Amino acid sequence: MKYLAIFMCTFLGLPALVFGQGGDPEVWIDYTQTYYRVPVAQDGVYRILKSDLKNAGMPTETILNDNYQLFENGTEIPINVTATYIEFYGKSPRGDLDEELYEKLENQTAPGYSQYVDTAYYYLMAGAKKGLRYKPYSNTNVNGLSKVASHNKEHFFYYKEVYQLGQREYVTLFLPDLGAGDGWYSNNIDGGYYAGGSPDLTDLPSGISAHFKATVVGTNSRIADALNHDGYNQNVWVEYNSGGWKTLGIEYFFGYERKDLDFTFDNSYLNNGKFEFKVEHNRNYQGNPKGFKGQFTLCQVNISYKANLRVCNGKSAIFDIDADNSDRNLEMTNFGGNSPHIYDLTNELFLDYLQNG
Repeated sequence: MKYLAIFMCTFLGLPALVFGQGGDPEVWIDYTQTYYRVPVAQDGVYRILKSDLKNAGMPTETILNDNYQLFENGTEIPINVTATYIEFYGKSPRGDLDEELYEKLENQTAPGYSQYVDTAYYYLMAGAKKGLRYKPYSNTNVNGLSKVASHNKEHFFYYKEVYQLGQREYVTLFLPDLGAGDGWYSNNIDGGYYAGGSPDLTDLPSGISAHFKATVVGTNSRIADALNHDGYNQNVWVEYNSGGWKTLGIEYFFGYERKDLDFTFDNSYLNNGKFEFKVEHNRNYQGNPKGFKGQFTLCQVNISYKANLRVCNGKSAIFDIDADNSDRNLEMTNFGGNSPHIYDLTNELFLDYLQNG
């Protein structure tokens, strides 16, 4: 069994009266009830205040806590209901919404987000049926429990500045489906422009390697050069800043290509706990400057590693923990608040036992 523990609190209080949602409406919609729409643009725990619901017209004073229900894409999801608020874990739209748009599924550039929908909508209602809940769980005896040493951490960077047309297998035919390279990217990496980021990696243990993967699409306007590989096909540089910019890796492109640039690094590459990186093009070939004959755009960057259980920003964290059938001891450090809310998303549990120190 795999465990996904999370604790974070984000305020959300924007209910709006609407009807409708994905899935079969005959299955989940009760047309005798009123639904309140809650927008979710990024992953996290959201809190809806009952006072906001009351101001929006919901008679919260007459509704039993057991009767609140929340739906997303036609599926009920668990919630945590108290006397003053409702909490749930919401997720932004994923690329599964776009799969049918592509000629071939492997051409989907960034399945981690939807190309066309940037907000998911959750629908809250209160009827006569008991809703799905996070179940409280408490183990007050942590003595002798094995300690979880690490979790699976990922940083995602998506670049959505320009929509690029890709390349189709049959260029002479009109096909409505999306082809290889269709999607959102950074601006063209040229003329001093580069795409990058600087994630907090203070939870990267010493001696552990992190995996860097960037998805880049490159084209070349000189077809003969692309076919003959004569040196006019430029490359993409990946650099990092550790007391000055240094090269992490170089990748050459020949004609139209989509490539995943894969490299590894450790915490000696960090700058004050952050991994500062940039992806840019290089006009040189084997040390000689060449005229720029193509263009490059960056779609996404993924950085993954085995991380310490550290709340890097002091406020919120998601811990993806390897499977185990027994109770274990999770020691999470660097939390700056007073009363964290900890949810086990896999088993739909609310963990209500904490020990400070």
